[in-house]
Amino acid sequence: GLKTLQAGILNDQKDSFNALTKLTKSVNKVFGTEPETSFFRSSIELPRDKLNVSIAQHLYRQGLFELAEKFVLEANVQLGSSDLAPYIELYNILESIRNKNLQPAIEWAERHRAALEAKESILEFCLHRVEYVRILQQQSRNEAIMYARKHLSQFSGRCMPEIGKLMGCLLFESRLLKSPYAAVFSEHIWMDILVTFSKECCRVLGLAQDSALFVVVTVGSKALPTLLKASRIVSSSIEWKGTDQLPVEIDLDREFQYHSIFACPVSREESTADNPPMILPCGHCLCKNSIGRLPRGSSRFKCPYCPSEQTPAKCTQIHF
Repeated sequence: GLKTLQAGILNDQKDSFNALTKLTKSVNKVFGTEPETSFFRSSIELPRDKLNVSIAQHLYRQGLFELAEKFVLEANVQLGSSDLAPYIELYNILESIRNKNLQPAIEWAERHRAALEAKESILEFCLHRVEYVRILQQQSRNEAIMYARKHLSQFSGRCMPEIGKLMGCLLFESRLLKSPYAAVFSEHIWMDILVTFSKECCRVLGLAQDSALFVVVTVGSKALPTLLKASRIVSSSIEWKGTDQLPVEIDLDREFQYHSIFACPVSREESTADNPPMILPCGHCLCKNSIGRLPRGSSRFKCPYCPSEQTPAKCTQIHF
């Protein structure tokens, strides 16, 4: 019996060791050898205090309160209780939604109704809609009707089509999942309301939807393969000293594109603060430097993309 147990443990360890070896080989195959560090050297100094604040905020957002408190104490992070309260409240409410308890979220939306309405948000209606669906599924039609009368009628001006669908569901109480409104009762509504609440709550409180640490690590992970490849191509004697841009272009997903980018169709260069995009009277857009080169000694110039003629003085800077 003991030998059999020992053999089983050895086999389990063998499988784990083989999996770990394969993982190591896969990582080495993708990332290769240590990159040339001079390529990544930059004059940018990362403030340690701001980095520690970002780490602490991320830990609080993830609900790792004990770990966050120890980190704040050991790293001497300057965070007041007012700075932490929104993160703690957001985490607790999101946990309640994950447990299919919408009451804390509804109470929060009621307290911030004025701010939500100012941003034309229908978060409060969305929360009541999901709660109505839960009641209709788990309790009774009469209780769902009573809840709708009390909480949904106030949104009739803006959300009447959605309210009509919810009322139509009452006709199919005994076969909700086979009714024309089956999508309303999908489990996906809980994930949708979780994302919606997180987004709207962050908008009202002035918080980023994702923590700064999460964004930086995610974007860095996406950029690393391209940077490693560039480090092998570019001569090690070349040192990147740019402070406002990467040495190579990184193709990021749309969710990480926080600022619109305009590339001048004439010079093919991206606009900057010193070379902003300008709109011509004809409606076409060029960068300021390109417009300055077009007249060639004359007071007027022809648009590169249409027959219209104009003067640089009539071109207006635009902001995307």
